Parts: sequence; C-alpha cells; structure tokens
Amino acid sequence: MNDLSEIQRLLSQYASLDGAKAFFQHLGYPVIAPVPIELENLPSGVRQLVASVYQLAELKDGSPFRVYHVLLRPRASGARTFAAFWRLSIATPLRATTSSCSR
Repeated sequence: MNDLSEIQRLLSQYASLDGAKAFFQHLGYPVIAPVPIELENLPSGVRQLVASVYQLAELKDGSPFRVYHVLLRPRASGARTFAAFWRLSIATPLRATTSSCSR
C-alpha cells in the first residue's frame, strides 16, 4: 500500500504533465510516454474548454482502461468540462496524434 504522505507529496506536484505521470506511476499504473490527443475531433463545446489532452496509461487486461491528463483553458468550469468529456469518451474513442509530445 502506498504511504499517504508520499501520495500527498505527489498530489502537490500534480500541476504538470510530468507530475501527473509521476503520480500515476507511483500508484502502480503502467504509464507510457504522454500521447497527445487530437482536439480537432472533439465537439466544439469541449474544444472551447480543453487546452490539451494526453493519454498517460492504458490497461488492456479485462475492460480497457485509460488514464488521461486534461488541461483546461482558463475560466473553464471543471464540472461542465468533466460532464462533456465523460459523454464524449463513452460515445467517441479518442485518437492519439502522431506528432511528438510537447508541453
């Protein structure tokens, strides 16, 4: 089991893509090099709220499970964005870009 103080420390550093990767790696997820997701395929309402999306992990055992790092645009409502993104993830699989990762 992970030490609570270590999880709190990692959460305090979860302000960047590298921090997100370190957090999930510490929790035991098989993290990958961040894969940028194409925003052009997202509905316009979601594109207005989301600055970037990166896939950080993918588990293929049993039901597929993915971990994403989503950076919201300033002034975006987290609840509104999460609801829109959740509906989108159920309806439309996200596609990774072939470009290199940038921060």
